[in-house]
Amino acid sequence: MISAGMDEHNRPVEFQDEKTLQLNWTTTENSMGKVIQSQYLFDQTDSARELLVKGDPAAAWNTSMKVLEDCYKDPEIFLVMGMVADYIGNCEGAIGLFCDAFFLAPDDDEIIEKMVETGRKIGSISEFKPMVNECLRINPENRMLKKLSREVDIPNHYGSLPPYISKKISNTWNFYHRFKKLRESALAHRYLDGLTGIEIGGAAYNSFGLKTRNIDFTTGWTIYKREDIRFCGESLKVDVVANGAILPFSDSCLDFIVNSHVLEHIQNPIKALKDWYRAIRNDGYLFMIVPHKERTFDENQKRTRLKELIHRYEIDYSSDYYGHQNFWITQDVVELISYLGWGIIDVQNFDDKLGNGFTVVVKVGK
Repeated sequence: MISAGMDEHNRPVEFQDEKTLQLNWTTTENSMGKVIQSQYLFDQTDSARELLVKGDPAAAWNTSMKVLEDCYKDPEIFLVMGMVADYIGNCEGAIGLFCDAFFLAPDDDEIIEKMVETGRKIGSISEFKPMVNECLRINPENRMLKKLSREVDIPNHYGSLPPYISKKISNTWNFYHRFKKLRESALAHRYLDGLTGIEIGGAAYNSFGLKTRNIDFTTGWTIYKREDIRFCGESLKVDVVANGAILPFSDSCLDFIVNSHVLEHIQNPIKALKDWYRAIRNDGYLFMIVPHKERTFDENQKRTRLKELIHRYEIDYSSDYYGHQNFWITQDVVELISYLGWGIIDVQNFDDKLGNGFTVVVKVGK
């Protein structure tokens, strides 16, 4: 069960429906690019606030999630969801949500106040200080943030917090001290050491340790950069701002292209793959790690078949939606590459970085 706060005897109150309040980012990721009317947004967020004041965080969360399915770029949504998370005792989850709200509206005093208020409960959680520093970089003159930055250096032994929250914070502290960065891929080093290439959508916590420039669609704040800082305290510098599916490089100018958990986000994979192949020199490499749908939160999604991908390519399909659009097992991508007539030189059914994906290595022949 998930706690809904404390009763009059200072004991945790539990929701009957745990599934309702799964504080994860799946819905966030699957909601990108949609727009709704402002009045609807205001009405729903006000409603969520009222529900929280009345002591019904489950209903407040559901109302927020309903809006989030339509619009992920409004800070008010993340603020209200952070308030719900804080209400039920998920302080570290609340901080993440408040930070998302802050990066969308760095001058909003209410957001900063909530960050400060919740941050004081957490103390020196390892995931929190990098976020505070990043907030200060964006809004360096804010006195509350400066004060909070000093406070997170002082260990909080959680004496004033209920035991179940203290345990959750302690577990989070241990987790983030243990998990800094993923191991590098031995397979990638075998083929790509000594070469120069690009990585599309790179992450500091998931580094390949290769000689690459990082390509990303923005230098601004995204949920992916938040996760980067959350895991390892830094985000990877963006060297070239570009759409990863349409590269701004001349033909045959790269030794290799590498990416991890990128292809599933691309609306028209065949078009993107052909553009990547174009930019790689003869005898160069295309190295891809792709999530296996049966080993991720996509396990219940229908597999994306080659016929559908061919249709998208023929109609030049495009979309502003950047969540997962393709759901594959290993054989699906092998079939796709074979359809394109390219030579696959290596396949790992379990990738050698995290293991929830598979690896396909193509050697370019022109």
